Amino acid sequence: MSRKLAGFASALAFVLVIFTSSQASRVCLAPRGYGGSSFRLFEAMLLGVVPLVIGDHDTRPFKRFVDWDSCSLFTHNPRETYGILKAQNKFDLKRMGRRARSIYRRQLTLGRWCPYVLRELETA
Repeated sequence: MSRKLAGFASALAFVLVIFTSSQASRVCLAPRGYGGSSFRLFEAMLLGVVPLVIGDHDTRPFKRFVDWDSCSLFTHNPRETYGILKAQNKFDLKRMGRRARSIYRRQLTLGRWCPYVLRELETA
């Protein structure tokens, strides 16, 4: 096997491990990255897992149009993560995960969120 092919196989295996372990979880941590948001928010939603967004500011987009409290969790302080998770009921988390997937598919896939941007610009 060539080095290039071996590297690709290794990367693919890593992605599959992340995908399957995330899908088996009820909650996925989504710490804010260098930008204002985290791509993990949307990855978790796509997988039907509740994203727990961690950041200085709540940067979940389109708050006027998306009911984020029904499908995600948020904290300013990473030290609160354990308490937030401990307070959640596993059945509620499953429901929130299904809701997250549904909201992602209906409202946040490519092209579906464009009207929200236009409405936000109209009111700015």
